[in-house]
Amino acid sequence: MSSSTLPTSQKQVHLLQRPGMKPIDSSILGVVSSPLNVPTPLPAKHVVVKVQLLSLDPSMRPSMNPDRKSYRPPQPLNETMWAGGIGVVVKSSHDDFKEGDKVLSGSLGAQEYAVVDVEQAQKTGYFSKIDASRGIDEKEYLGALWGTGLAAYLGLVEVAKVQKGDRVLVSGAAGATGGLVIQIAKLMGAAEVIGIAGGPEKQKYVTETLGADSCIDYRDSGYYKQITSLSDRPEGGMTVYFDNVGGETLDAALQAMAAGGRIACCGAISGYNGSSTFTGLKYSHLIVGRRLSLQGYIAFPSFWPKETFQGAIGQLATWAAQKKIHTRFHFHDKVGVENFTDALVGLFAGKNQGKMLLKVDSEWKDAEKESSRL
Repeated sequence: MSSSTLPTSQKQVHLLQRPGMKPIDSSILGVVSSPLNVPTPLPAKHVVVKVQLLSLDPSMRPSMNPDRKSYRPPQPLNETMWAGGIGVVVKSSHDDFKEGDKVLSGSLGAQEYAVVDVEQAQKTGYFSKIDASRGIDEKEYLGALWGTGLAAYLGLVEVAKVQKGDRVLVSGAAGATGGLVIQIAKLMGAAEVIGIAGGPEKQKYVTETLGADSCIDYRDSGYYKQITSLSDRPEGGMTVYFDNVGGETLDAALQAMAAGGRIACCGAISGYNGSSTFTGLKYSHLIVGRRLSLQGYIAFPSFWPKETFQGAIGQLATWAAQKKIHTRFHFHDKVGVENFTDALVGLFAGKNQGKMLLKVDSEWKDAEKESSRL
């Protein structure tokens, strides 16, 4: 696609104001029409990418407020909201990327087209070609091979040091990361895996599809006691807790742990969108009393030794190619970047059944779904 055939303008989603503790809506994240400025000639080692799929991630929320110290720089006002996803190269000045190549990138943004400095994108995050010959479903690059899968693997294997015989508790179990944690724990030989999710449908999915031994419904009025009582069983408490939600659930999980238990803190979605009334942990003394280890971590390459990070990608890719792990995906029901805010609102409301994706390009086809029709 030449510059002359590219559109002269495009839709983008900008952060219009800081949300503070208010829930996200269109007054905070708004759609704007902006010129599509493609330099002529294209600078060396740059590409123009037509965005096809965007990943909706909980970590988008804390980056909107500069007063919240985070591993990610604050999202600037009146600029394109950061987002990663999949796209197709439509113009290139880079020898390794040709027109028509599918790419995975954390540097696309909530927009229809992105002009990407490839070397800079690779230094700060992800930018790589999707290799169709590996036999991995394209969507899975935004699941098991994305930050989603890396968070699951690094947290469970490198932080919590899961091993054969462990008893593993997972919050956010029906979500994309939690679902992969369950599958990886089973592959690593865990003796028992218990999920925490919301509602009977998600409980059924966690046990029957993902393979957890049981699942606690956090919408049940007695859920807190169900979690804390796990330490009263004859076999003892949980040896590993993978935390996706923080808040009250983390407080309950501390009471469920066996002595010497390991906790990997991956996320705290319960407090991201300003709706939590939780005022603080009441049972933090158990970290000392039960000699628990509790560690937060980030699934970014810059935070890990290269061999550890690349090893995680390699193992996840092997399992994905062997169909030993899979991600459940949830597509927002409308197509187009103008639906980005609604999709993000749905994510924080728990409307998604798995990894939330937004289809930006109406021409993108789900190869897995298409092949199932043959």
